[in-house]
This record gives sequence, structure tokens and C-alpha cells, in this order.
Amino acid sequence: MADSKTELPPRDSWISVAPGQALNIDDDLLQKWNEQTRKYRELRGNILAACFGLEYSLDVALAEVFFPGLDTPTKNSQDSDVAVEENAKALKGLFDELFLKTGSLPFKFKIDLLRRLAGRIGVLQALIPPDLLRSLDEVRDLRNRFAHYPLTFEPRGSVPNQELHAQLVCRDKTLVLDQAFSDATSALFRSVTKDLEEMLLRLRPESRRI
Repeated sequence: MADSKTELPPRDSWISVAPGQALNIDDDLLQKWNEQTRKYRELRGNILAACFGLEYSLDVALAEVFFPGLDTPTKNSQDSDVAVEENAKALKGLFDELFLKTGSLPFKFKIDLLRRLAGRIGVLQALIPPDLLRSLDEVRDLRNRFAHYPLTFEPRGSVPNQELHAQLVCRDKTLVLDQAFSDATSALFRSVTKDLEEMLLRLRPESRRI
């Protein structure tokens, strides 16, 4: 069976020209090319930074599941209880540093961990917004694509009035980086941010019951 995967361009921010298509790189097109290259490299950085922020929020939620209630002020000030709580906070810090923040622990594992925990802890499952896990999978997929695949520009129009349209070329598909993509991505990030914040707010008051 023939391999139907897309051939990747030789470098990032490449202008991809179809067979028989004319292309005239004059000063005007060269300026557009440079401007578009800067614009979409900034977009790549913004998307990766936004994904990092969401993964960080997921880390906070997972730490709360395993070490519940430590960020909630307590009225009990007995020495023995304070010592136990401080020890638990130290363990929580080590869990975050040595488990969640290690480079060897993929974003996918953290999402799957939350999914498996929800399957075993009924209270936790009830605290997770319905679309959060699916949306986190979408965020991870987007992060991986922008981290590992090159961007190209497709010239449209007739010489000398050509415009460059951006695409992210992946092995399995090509993402058209138009306004619709921008709107959908922004909506996805807003939704996941809201859902993670909502889950954490629900989790903290309920965490001692898990």
C-alpha cells in the first residue's frame, strides 16, 4: 500500500509553488515574505506558550488531587497538625518538581492520568467539566504540531500581485492558518482555561472527601 503521508518542505517558512505556477520574488513579495515569516513565528511562540500555561494549570490540578486541601487555610493550629501539614506540603512540592515537571513526563501522560483518576474516583469525575479531557487532547495535538512541523506559504493571485497564505504542513494533514483557524484556536484555549479553573475551584472545597 502506497504511503499517502504529505512530504514535508525542506525548511520552515518556505514558499510552496505548485507545478506550472509562476512566482516572481520582487522587493514587494520579499517584504511580504519577511513580514509573514515574523508574524507566524510569533504565532507559533504564542501557541506554544499558551499550551505551556494550560499544562501548568493541569499540573496544579493533579497535585491537588494527590495532595488535597493543602492550599486551604485551616483553623487548627496544634503543633502536631502543623507539622503533618508542613510535611505534606513538602511532599507536594517534591511531587510537582520530580514527577510533574520532569521533561520525561509527556503532556499526554498527564491528561491520561487525569482520565484514569476520574474513572476510579467518582467525586473527581463529577468535578471535571464534560468537555475538558477531549479539549486537552486537542490542545496537546496542536502543541505537538506547532512544535514539530514546518510552516509554508502558498502564493495566490497573479504576478506581480501575489499574496502569501500560511499553512502548517504535517505528515497527516495540512492546517490552513486563516482567520477561522485563529478564531477556533482562541475559543479552544479560552474554553480549556475556564474549565481548568472551574475544576480546581470545585476540587479544593471537595478535596478532603476524595
